[in-house]
Amino acid sequence: MSPTTFALYKLCKEVIYPFTWIWILLAVTVILLFCRQTPARLKAARITAGSALAIMYVLGSGPVSLYLAGMLEQEYPPYSPISGQSYDAIVVLSGDLNPAFGVRPVTELSYSSLQRTLCGSEAFLQGLSSRLVMAGGTAVLGQPIDAREMASLAVRLNVPEQALVLEEVSRNTYESAKEVRRLLGQGAKILLVSSAMHMPRAVRLYLHQGLNVTPYPCGYRSWLKVGTWPSVKLGTLIPDPGSLERSTTAINEFVGLAVYRVAGRL
Repeated sequence: MSPTTFALYKLCKEVIYPFTWIWILLAVTVILLFCRQTPARLKAARITAGSALAIMYVLGSGPVSLYLAGMLEQEYPPYSPISGQSYDAIVVLSGDLNPAFGVRPVTELSYSSLQRTLCGSEAFLQGLSSRLVMAGGTAVLGQPIDAREMASLAVRLNVPEQALVLEEVSRNTYESAKEVRRLLGQGAKILLVSSAMHMPRAVRLYLHQGLNVTPYPCGYRSWLKVGTWPSVKLGTLIPDPGSLERSTTAINEFVGLAVYRVAGRL
């Protein structure tokens, strides 16, 4: 993926976020209200304000965000080990990184990266493979450190250093799948560890590269089964930042699936 394509990819992700649309609609509303008032402008301001409120309420409420997340998370069931089953490698996908900057004294793994590393290390310590691949090379100040930080944590969890393989080149899941195929070879049998919501996209991209994939989802964000109604309580009907963030993550995954499918990479 060229730098230009990667930049456009990141820009498109920002454009689809609900908060981006809420901000745009509210900004347009303010502009319309500060302009000389006409019936048409007043009507437009009502529409943009109402649209912003609708997006914030629908995607920021518990039931909708739980359902969106559940649609993704329930595609692959939790991993269930089979006696004697083993893999060529356990591949752990990085999520994000919080670099040492300002008041943060040390580089820290994001919650998703931390959770995935714990799950992958646990799978390794259960004897499911003799290799643990840490995949992800997000650069901080020019240095790819995602995989290194994850590997460092794995070592502290008693994973032998010689069992670790670092994939430090990729910047997204598509590039990660290509690099893992290069490291392990086409047809390699892997246990793929990632967040449950990210798993549908990750599995499709890895299968497209000719890898034999068994999903190991972790970090579930929803308890709501698709096809069932949530228990409606007053608290679930009040929008909150956590629900909006969960909806945003789910929408990002749905759009990612659609974009990669159109691009012929799934």
